[in-house]
Amino acid sequence: MKILRLFEYQKFYFSELEKLGPRLKDDIRSFDEKHAKSNGGSLIFNWNHKDYFKATHYVGVVQVGNLCIEILPKIDNSAIEEQRQFIQSRENLIYMLSMTQNLPLLQRDEASQSFKEENFLEFIIRSYLVNLDKQIRLGIDRKYIYRESNLKTVKGKLLLTKHLVTNGLTSLNAFVGFDEFSEDTTINRILKAGCDFILKFSASSENKLLAKRCVSAFDEVDSAKLGEMDYVKIVYSRNNTRYSILVDFAWALISKRILNPKAGDNNTFAFVFSMHRLFEEFMANLIKKNAGYFGLSAGQIAAQAAGNRRWFMTDKVDPSGRFRLKPDILILSNDGNPLIVLDTKWKKLLADDEDVKNGVSQGDLYQLFAYAKIFKTSKNILLYPAVNGTSESSYLPNDGSFDSIEVRFIDLNRNLKKEKRIIIEELRLILEI
Repeated sequence: MKILRLFEYQKFYFSELEKLGPRLKDDIRSFDEKHAKSNGGSLIFNWNHKDYFKATHYVGVVQVGNLCIEILPKIDNSAIEEQRQFIQSRENLIYMLSMTQNLPLLQRDEASQSFKEENFLEFIIRSYLVNLDKQIRLGIDRKYIYRESNLKTVKGKLLLTKHLVTNGLTSLNAFVGFDEFSEDTTINRILKAGCDFILKFSASSENKLLAKRCVSAFDEVDSAKLGEMDYVKIVYSRNNTRYSILVDFAWALISKRILNPKAGDNNTFAFVFSMHRLFEEFMANLIKKNAGYFGLSAGQIAAQAAGNRRWFMTDKVDPSGRFRLKPDILILSNDGNPLIVLDTKWKKLLADDEDVKNGVSQGDLYQLFAYAKIFKTSKNILLYPAVNGTSESSYLPNDGSFDSIEVRFIDLNRNLKKEKRIIIEELRLILEI
């Protein structure tokens, strides 16, 4: 498997791509366009240039045939060499995903194969399988399942009507209903199906070996086809709740929610995330999980203004609301009134000497202006990743309808997991609650 590593918005020339495979340009573009049609119309790559294609705001893995393209968040740190930038960026991406996407991820030191050499997707699969193997060793899921069967011995309750229809009056068999302590549970069926899926997709011999070992633990589990309702109806108990995150990941795999393969081709698929959305969710989770540090309760933090619906406009004929306003993060006061609007923007701004407005778009300001007017918040923040040479700024509305819109920065050019406390302190200073 050939691996091509790119940062967001990095270009790669077609002349170099040709060296990796003669039809790769057409194959990648064809898959990208088909993938976009089935996923909201957004392309993973920008194809508007004659000599090269370019990564966009999507990060993750795109595999086409024998080429794996790994796209990582851009790091604004030219002081470290590129290989180290890739490793730090991948570590940060894995941490952000572990905080936001409910993925069963290991830290890199826990995985046996070199973190530097394997691709991002194989690392995630490895994390899942290592975690699954640990849980299997503690015991697989079992529960009492009601069965009906025509047996030679009486077991449970004799089902007289079915017994007479099936056996008559002379048979030595008994048609009975009974509870059986069984491994053939929905949880185990999903986990087994997830491992079978990995055996088809993974190119890693170590991952395949791990998947086979996990599958062998489910020998007594049926491989019948699973439907959405099977997954939805799972009820966890104190004994099996440790499997919940693994079941969620396995279901996402087999229902093709996180791997989107090309029809009939298991070697061509995408496993990508929008950095706009990921940055927003990461900040919201970080604030919510550390609410006490900010002097808040988790209930005072509403991602996407959940439970605090406001409408930008109302239909002239139909009085119902139109154009709902959904700031990324809405912080409420103790009495439940909107206090702070924080909108995240995954965008590399310009340095002060390049643009007096640092490249902050009018659209971003218009959006926050609407939030401030409708929610009547005293503090309104546009939050961007920090870039060298940029300064924080505040903008005042001419009509005096609210205090200000503040442009603030959070420094993500560091190891996010190891320096989490520093990031949280930066957020505390930004929010100033």
